[in-house]
Amino acid sequence: MFFFDPGPTHQHVIKFNSNCCKRLFKRLSINCSTGPDDLSARILKFIGPLIAIPFTRLIRKIVDEGFWPDAWRIHRIVPLFKKGLYFLPSNYRGIHITSILSKIAERLIVYWLSMFLERSAFSANQWAYRKKCGAKDLLAFLMCAWTLACCRGQQIGVYLSDISGAFDKVYFNFLLAKLRQLGLGE
Repeated sequence: MFFFDPGPTHQHVIKFNSNCCKRLFKRLSINCSTGPDDLSARILKFIGPLIAIPFTRLIRKIVDEGFWPDAWRIHRIVPLFKKGLYFLPSNYRGIHITSILSKIAERLIVYWLSMFLERSAFSANQWAYRKKCGAKDLLAFLMCAWTLACCRGQQIGVYLSDISGAFDKVYFNFLLAKLRQLGLGE
């Protein structure tokens, strides 16, 4: 996971605010399972407005120091029965039960990080990792553009390649250098 570099030039690249945190606590479903920290969603939803400001400060500190709390790294793996015979382990799938506070922290960081990237890093041609710009949207856009080109009598050249392992082949040091240019650290 990438965290923000607390260097002097990029100290306040992202400004977390407690209003977003309050909304996340308010949206909690009281039916969520209790994580390893034994804090229920019902309690967190109730006290959310009271702890939003200190929790936001905690998230800022986590991001500044680049350290994720050990208690939030703990997951319970619970087997969930799919179908078939009960005694076969292959008929179960594991579900990770994570701390609700950890999930809220992740959502808060992702929300602000995605806003920062949308504003600073992504171009108009970025179709992945953006809201309302997924692969289906790109395909619909290209189909419309190709149909229009055909109607105008233009020719279309298409090159298709296999990118299934594209992210396994990304030059890691280059990616980190690009993120540092944007003010993000390791």
